[in-house]
Formats: sequence, structure tokens, C-alpha cells
Amino acid sequence: MKQIVILLVMVLLTASLAACAYATNPFTGKGALQKKSMLQTKGKVNPWIQPIVTFSQKHQKTFKQKLISFAKQMKEKPFGKAFWLFLWFAFLYGIFHALGPGHGKSIAISYFLSRPGKIVHGFMMGNLLTFSHVFSAVVLVMIFYFVFKVSGLTAFDQFSGYIKVLSAVLLMGVGVYLIGHSIHEYRHWSFAVEEDGRKVPDIKSLVMTSLVTGLIPCPGAAIILSYAILTGIVVQGLLAMIAVSLGMGLTTSSIALFSIVSRRTFLKIVRKSTGHFKIAYTSFSCVGASAIILIAIFMLVG
Repeated sequence: MKQIVILLVMVLLTASLAACAYATNPFTGKGALQKKSMLQTKGKVNPWIQPIVTFSQKHQKTFKQKLISFAKQMKEKPFGKAFWLFLWFAFLYGIFHALGPGHGKSIAISYFLSRPGKIVHGFMMGNLLTFSHVFSAVVLVMIFYFVFKVSGLTAFDQFSGYIKVLSAVLLMGVGVYLIGHSIHEYRHWSFAVEEDGRKVPDIKSLVMTSLVTGLIPCPGAAIILSYAILTGIVVQGLLAMIAVSLGMGLTTSSIALFSIVSRRTFLKIVRKSTGHFKIAYTSFSCVGASAIILIAIFMLVG
């Protein structure tokens, strides 16, 4: 029975790699075969996730309207009731914005498929991913507005393309490192891996993967902050970016936790047999790392 379970899982893992050909950019949600602008919200989406995307876009539109309304009210009372509602709806916007394709969820799943992790590590990666994703957009928008005096988002879209290329190249390096680490563990199994699968993950690789992926600026955050600057509520707009990041982090962390729990549960099933556990552990590690490399490749192709 164990052999059958292991075989089925290996087949599913192989199929998941093939599915990477249609993977989306981990943050912008644009597929490898799509060459549309980062600032466009419409694109071809797989039918099985279309209801989620529709649900997400519907609520994002509502929250944007609320944010515009509260932004106008804050011109009279900058830190009144409208300010707190502005932050609250920015947080909700972040939650629903991250439900759409991309936003680091594929990287979070792949990473924790490759490496062991605890609950705290899932929250760490989910929030670090989205924090760097949002605040890379903040840095670009602030530079364009206050240094180059450019108010349009076209420059943001073009410049962020170069950052995406840099992020993809660095992410590919992270994937290669993780594969090498997995092979090293397999060759030195006696001291490298605990058989209960609870070895503390490499925090450096976790942080590196999160920051490298998060280099890609968030178009949604850029639009909200740009509107806040034009409205004259710069401080409130920057605080809203923290709220957006926390909301996105909550969604992405939930996906990371799902990956952690799924990996741990399967390894518990096979850990009674050292041979089966070793094969399953190494397979998870290599497939997860390979998925990161493939995602990076398709980011470049796209």
C-alpha cells in the first residue's frame, strides 16, 4: 500500500512540473505566454480558478471605490474616522488582491514543498514576500514622483520589467542552490536529515527566496499610493501600504501553511520505512526546487 501511495504522489509531482508551462508570474499573475502590461487586470485564466479570480476582482473593485471615498474625506480630517476606515479597507484589499493568480503563492508552495518548515516559518515567508513586493512598488512610485517628477504609471510599468528580469535570474539561482542542498542531504543522509521531517529550515534561503521574489513591484499598491499622493495624503498612503502588505501576507501565509502541513502529513505516512521516507523526502525537495527554477524561467520567457 505504501508503494502505491508513493507512486501516486510521484506521478502528481511530475504532473505539477508539466503544469508549470502555464504558470503565472508569481506576483503579477501574467502567464508565460502572455505579454500584457503589468497594470492590466484582465488576462486569460484557467477555467478552474476563474471563479476565484472573479470573486477577487469584484471585491477589489468595491474596496477601491471605498478607498477613493475615504481619501477624499481625509482632505478635511486627515486622521479622523475616514483614516481608520481607509486603513481597514486597504487591509481587506490586500487579502482579496492576493487571492488572484500570482502574488508569490506558487513560490511559497514550491519552497515548502522543497524544504521542511514550521507554522512560524510559513507566516514569516508569506509576510516577507508581500512586504518586499509592496514596498518595492512604494520605492519606485516615490522616486518617480519626488525625484523625476513623473506622475504617470507608464514609467513604473516599464522600469518594473527590468526588476522582474533581475528577480527571475536571482530566483533561478535560489532554485539551483536548493537542488544542490537536496542532493547533499541525500548523499549525507545519516547526519543531514531527521527522520521525523522536522529539521529546522535554512532561514537564510527562506529570507533570500522571499526577498528575491518580492523584488517585483506590486501594481495594485502602486495605483493606490499614486492616487494617495495626487490627493495630498502621502503619510496616510504610506500607512495604507503597510495595511495592504499585511492583508496580502495573510493570504499568502495561508497558502504556505497548506504546503507545510501537506508535506509533513505525507512524510508521516511513510516515515516508518527509512527507505521510503528517504525517497519521498528527497523527491519533495528536488521537485519543489525544480518548480522554482521553472517558474523563474517562464518569468523570463514572459
